[in-house]
Amino acid sequence: ILLLNRSMDAEKVVKSVQEEDPMKLFEENQVVISGIAVAVLALVLLVLLLSRLGRKSKKTHVLIMGPEDSGKTNLFLKLTNLDRFSMTTTSIAPNEGSILVQSKDTPLVDIPGNGRVLWPIFNKFKSQCRAVIFMVDSSTIAREKAVCGEYLFRILSDPVINKDRPKVLVACNKHDVPLAKSITLIKNILESEINTLRKTSMSSLEATDGTSEKRIQLGRPDKDFSFADLHGDFNVQLVECSVTENQVEGVTKFLQKL
Repeated sequence: ILLLNRSMDAEKVVKSVQEEDPMKLFEENQVVISGIAVAVLALVLLVLLLSRLGRKSKKTHVLIMGPEDSGKTNLFLKLTNLDRFSMTTTSIAPNEGSILVQSKDTPLVDIPGNGRVLWPIFNKFKSQCRAVIFMVDSSTIAREKAVCGEYLFRILSDPVINKDRPKVLVACNKHDVPLAKSITLIKNILESEINTLRKTSMSSLEATDGTSEKRIQLGRPDKDFSFADLHGDFNVQLVECSVTENQVEGVTKFLQKL
C-alpha cells in the first residue's frame, strides 16, 4: 500500500509538470532576464556617470590664451579686479588669479602669447583645464590669421584637451575699432586656417624640446573643417567683446555657464 501511494504521488507530480504551460514559463523567464539586464545597464550607466563627474570635478582652471597683444592680460585684470602693478611680465610667466564661477573660486590663468614660453606653460595646466578663452584681435586678424589659426589648432588637437573637451570660447576683442572684422568673418578665417593646417605636416607639430607632438584629427576628414563638426560636447563658441570699453558680457555669460 505504501509503495502504491508513493507511485500515485509521483504520477501527480509528473502530471502537474506536464500540464504547466510552456509559454507561461518562457514569459516568466523573459521577465526575469529583462529585469536583470535593466539592473546591469543601470549600474553600468551609474558607474560611467560617476566616473565622468569625477573627471569633470578635477578640471578647475580657466585658461586665457591667444597671440600677443590680443588683450589677454587686460581681460584677466577685468575679470579678477586686480591692478596692473600686481602683474608679472606677460612675456615671461603666466598671471594667476581667481574668479567666482557659480559661487565657487575658480583659478584663472593668463598665459603669455609668446610661442617660446606659451606651450610649456600650457602643457603644465592643460590637464586641469576646465575652459579656454582664446583671444583674438578683431582689427588685426587678417594679417595675424596664421598665428591665430596655428595656436587654436594646437589647442584643439592636443590629445589631452581633445579627450577632456573643456569649453572653448573665442573672444573677438576690439570689435568696436575701425577695420575690425565681423564675428562671422573671423570664424571663417579660423576655420580656413585650421583646415589648411590639418592637411599639412602641421598634423604632427614639433614641440619646444624638438620631439614630435601627435595631433588629434579635427572635424570630418571628408570635408573642409568646421567648428560645427567637432565631435560630441566639444564645441567652440565665438563672442564679440571690447575689454577696454568694458564690453565683456559675452565672456562673463560663458563663464557663468561652466
